[in-house]
Amino acid sequence: MATLKDIAEHCDLSISLVSKVLNNKMGTSSAKPQVVKSIREAAKELGYRKNLSAEALRSGRHNVIGVFMHHFGRPGTGLTESMLQGISRACGKLHQSQTLTFYHNQEEFRAAAWAYHSGTMDGVIVSGLPHVELIEDLKLMRQGGFPMVSIHPKAILGQDVPNVGIDETKLTYMSTSCLLNKKCKKLLYVGSMDERQPGFISAMKDAGQTVSQDQIIDSLFTFESGQQVAAQIIDRNLAFDGIVVDCDETAAGIMSALLARGYRIPQDVKIIGIDNSPYCHFLSIPLSSVCQRPVDRGEMAVNLLSQLIEHQPGVSSHVHEPQLYERQSTG
Repeated sequence: MATLKDIAEHCDLSISLVSKVLNNKMGTSSAKPQVVKSIREAAKELGYRKNLSAEALRSGRHNVIGVFMHHFGRPGTGLTESMLQGISRACGKLHQSQTLTFYHNQEEFRAAAWAYHSGTMDGVIVSGLPHVELIEDLKLMRQGGFPMVSIHPKAILGQDVPNVGIDETKLTYMSTSCLLNKKCKKLLYVGSMDERQPGFISAMKDAGQTVSQDQIIDSLFTFESGQQVAAQIIDRNLAFDGIVVDCDETAAGIMSALLARGYRIPQDVKIIGIDNSPYCHFLSIPLSSVCQRPVDRGEMAVNLLSQLIEHQPGVSSHVHEPQLYERQSTG
């Protein structure tokens, strides 16, 4: 691997100047643009890589980000894995390492937080299922000046901790609007999350449609629950031409049961879920779904944390817009 000395000899320049250019630390020094360009081109040509360990010693940085995550999403949704993919991708671009800790309760989090207290990381990302009982622990870490970013649907730690969120209401507003735009007139909503139901109601009202209690059906986040819901709406003789579901797995169960009863999808009934799970592509009728954008949110969290570590001003929370993926189940 090439060294600063190799590049300096290649360009017939001083090691000091080469170091300043490649580390973006010119200070009061100056160099002509063509000289800077020749140094960077030589570094690329010779395969130069920064000595990150030496740089960390000089800066007092560890170049390590801690990730504390409570696994979230049903098995098969890929939400946790996708978020970690985004975090890893952004860390790679910034030449940062990551330590990953999965936790399920306050005790496990506290046991794992020794790394923060021992000073082996530059900042932390707290993500996955939010734990309100950890708010005081996390606030104490932040009040001690430790950089921190959260990835939750909505911020639970106040303005001092930037959060990369998603509007749960917009998830169902978008999925409902999709079916309304497909000319569905008799929609049902199937779900169990209080945060998402208002999106269905709001989209219906904006389209000039009323919503009765019969149109809202509780369910669990399981395939079996979806099958039970399908049997229930048929047995109750509910009129429907579209079903908005707050979970892909439940939607898959509904679709399976309706197909077994002779319904044609999407000709007789259109169905849409949430999470854009990988298996949406592989169902007998590919399932339309709305994505929470976990990869993008993971990447943004790392970038925000990097800004905090560098003491950049104006770092604040961000709420991502959901993304619609239309497939055969909605026509």
